[in-house]
Amino acid sequence: MTATGRSVVAAQARAIADAWSPPGAPESWWLTAATLTAIAEEDPLLDLASAIPPDRLPPLLLAAAVRFLASGSDLARHYPQPGGPQPPRDPAFGAELATFARERHAELAALCAGHRYQMNEVGRSADVLPVLALIGAADDRPLALVDLGTGAGLGLRLDRYHYTYRAADGSQRSTGDPAAAVRIECAVRSGAPPVPARIPTVVDRVGVDVEPLDLSDPHVLAWLAACVPPEAGAVTRFAAASALARAEPARSARGDLLDVLPDVIASLPAEALVCLVDTYVHVFLPPPTWNGSTA
Repeated sequence: MTATGRSVVAAQARAIADAWSPPGAPESWWLTAATLTAIAEEDPLLDLASAIPPDRLPPLLLAAAVRFLASGSDLARHYPQPGGPQPPRDPAFGAELATFARERHAELAALCAGHRYQMNEVGRSADVLPVLALIGAADDRPLALVDLGTGAGLGLRLDRYHYTYRAADGSQRSTGDPAAAVRIECAVRSGAPPVPARIPTVVDRVGVDVEPLDLSDPHVLAWLAACVPPEAGAVTRFAAASALARAEPARSARGDLLDVLPDVIASLPAEALVCLVDTYVHVFLPPPTWNGSTA
């Protein structure tokens, strides 16, 4: 890649690192920021990232590949385990990561060539739930969820999670099963989200994706775990949510959502209120058109 291409990838990595290290950032965010900073600044890492096609999110894909290969190596001590604490900050981490990349260059390059970055953050359900609460308050029908760009389908079970919304004044509101294994916390900066006393009833759920992910495949599960930010809370949420998804598989439809969505909706119970849920896939859709021209 040209020097200009390298600078673009480095800038992308720094931007992500900055997003994970703002003033007042939780201490548990340090490893994500340090990983992306090292990718921007250390030649063995930047060389690898710069060889990845731009549309495959080079810094994030390389970060996932490093974490995937780190299992069983000395580097693994820096990464949190489900249910465990965040390992302490280590100023030498960047240099250690660069040495690891130099020694495992071929393996990292092969992983990046054969995979895409696929981050299934179940914490996004905290944004969706208040909207479903408003819908449920206005219509007493049970809900049928259609998760667009579902990936591993973790967003399809949002009614099975426990939520806590913490306001800036220290007050909090919780909802969902108190015994749920998946526990999601959300900081509310202003206002008060419509947190329901009871989560709306979901009678059917189906995910749509061009490539639904099979969590029963150990390699798929391990790769998705590597794509999760190495932050203790995110790691624990993913482990609990993926265990629930494997125990209670949900239906999925493979294909372009613009092609398969009509049939998916037609398959849902007639008595249910259909709710289309999208937390990210809209960025991949073509611009809207009207009478064949861009609207």
